[in-house]
Amino acid sequence: MRKLAIAIAVTAFVVMSASVSAMDMKGMFNVGGITGYSIGFGDAFKDYKSEGFSSSSSLGILFGGNATYFFGPDMGVNVGATYQTWKFEWDYSTDYYFESSVSSSSAMNAGMSGSETENWIGFSANFIYFLNVAAKTMPYISGGPVLYTFSSEGSDSKIGFNAGGGVYHFFTPQAALNAGATFHMIPSAYETLTESKAITALQFFVGFSYFFGGTAN
Repeated sequence: MRKLAIAIAVTAFVVMSASVSAMDMKGMFNVGGITGYSIGFGDAFKDYKSEGFSSSSSLGILFGGNATYFFGPDMGVNVGATYQTWKFEWDYSTDYYFESSVSSSSAMNAGMSGSETENWIGFSANFIYFLNVAAKTMPYISGGPVLYTFSSEGSDSKIGFNAGGGVYHFFTPQAALNAGATFHMIPSAYETLTESKAITALQFFVGFSYFFGGTAN
């Protein structure tokens, strides 16, 4: 009997320590910020090499902010903005000539090399769904459209999409660590002299969120 009582007490302690509360999130809000790092892949990020010339591009750090309104007990709408860096590097090892549709042949000096960092800002509107609203660590999935604006001169804004997921780990009923990953697809976003290529990227992020309203208080 004593062993049974101890087992029940231990089980209750584990459940209580792993639980925030089986709260109905309807009517709640959260606001937060994230930072992280991205990896680009696909044609837009392939290294290019030809006689006397090479180039490469890669993604880097990101940071952003977001806010969520929960219209159901375990689902809501998240809006956010994320700033993403994008680095280009090139090297001319010999005299290099190229032609475009808007200019005549041009010569580049041997030995010329350099780099440039551009960026884009993605404005997203995502549907978010929590898989468990009772645990201290709450996994979720999300996805939706994104409007991407680019810093490079003459670049048009593009509409793409993102999808991913992560976890909120609560330290208090209102404060949580947010960590996850998001896949991005931006059609026809990378312009070369001859074609447009899609940008595909995987963003890894970590951040902090604060929940309020609804039953959180």
